[in-house]
Amino acid sequence: MGLLDRLINKGARALGDAMADKLVDTIKGDNEVGDAFRSMKSAVTEFAETTMNDVQQNMQQNSQNDTEGYSYVKEKSFEEKLQTILENAGNYEVRKNISPDELEMEYGQQIYARGGNFAAPELITYGIYKDGYLALYVRYWDVYREYNRAANRQIKQFCDGNGIKMLDFFDYLPNEESYMDQRIREQLV
Repeated sequence: MGLLDRLINKGARALGDAMADKLVDTIKGDNEVGDAFRSMKSAVTEFAETTMNDVQQNMQQNSQNDTEGYSYVKEKSFEEKLQTILENAGNYEVRKNISPDELEMEYGQQIYARGGNFAAPELITYGIYKDGYLALYVRYWDVYREYNRAANRQIKQFCDGNGIKMLDFFDYLPNEESYMDQRIREQLV
């Protein structure tokens, strides 16, 4: 706020000084007019300082009013939100860090490219199970670049093509609990 104050004050003074100096130069011969403009210069400077003080006081008062009566709660992690959603949705088991190789073994086929320039796929972040059966895979991505790798996209395509439910969430997005709840419940139906 100090930088803003100085800029506004300097700007107001410079404007007042420039106007008064230009007009005084224009009408050098008339002392009454020069005195009038000099008094106008000081009035502009005084007005700018008063206005700036009022702005500072209002900003401080608004800042205090905005925080009164509020206790800030730390945002829940993605995993905490997921746990809450699943507790409210029913009796689900959550398994973490599931290898895509499990999926290949279950379906008896290779589902992602290997070797060459292909990076290995990431683990599937969460598997959600109901009564021992898979209900939904959830992948949570810290980095979009990893999501976009060929092997990870091929796993998603395989799941979509074989009726295996899979959702992707990204760390850089808000992932509000209501949004997550809506998407997850739609898949758990």
